[in-house]
Amino acid sequence: MTKTQKNLTLGYIERRNDSEYREHRRLNLNDEVKLDIARRFKPSVRDDVVADYLAAIQDAAQRGLPLSERGLLAVAAALIIKHFTSLRTNATGYAELATLLAKLQDSGYLEPILAAFDPEELEQMNRQIQRANELLTEELEKAVAYRRDEGGTRTAQTAGAEDDATDVQNAKRKVRR
Repeated sequence: MTKTQKNLTLGYIERRNDSEYREHRRLNLNDEVKLDIARRFKPSVRDDVVADYLAAIQDAAQRGLPLSERGLLAVAAALIIKHFTSLRTNATGYAELATLLAKLQDSGYLEPILAAFDPEELEQMNRQIQRANELLTEELEKAVAYRRDEGGTRTAQTAGAEDDATDVQNAKRKVRR
């Protein structure tokens, strides 16, 4: 005898997702502070991290901030901490996220927090960020090529895009290590 199947419902999906992604690990950083860290990363939140990462890069470009390997890695790490821990912060832009990571490092909290994440989850998140970097680099290279085709000369705008593309490529290589 076969069991009758129920129709898929949003309630069923929510219950299943809640049970699959609800588990957190408690990290006691000292006698005064604790931090909850997600054991598994929700795919939708991973997408939010990538979107915020790209928004932070766009923020830096609009503000004329130099994009560096260290800065891109700091932004990625800060966003992972922001989205997958109980740490509450309003940091959104490139400089704010880099500052957040620097403060965590200076206070001695960064290493234990990063060590508490599941390495496989971090690896998957890094692959998604790398893919976003690759797509961003391709688009920047297309824009530079298009502008060169129009005028054939290197302008301040194309030079900046070329430098940004190089910085993203360098950061991508460093993240792979």
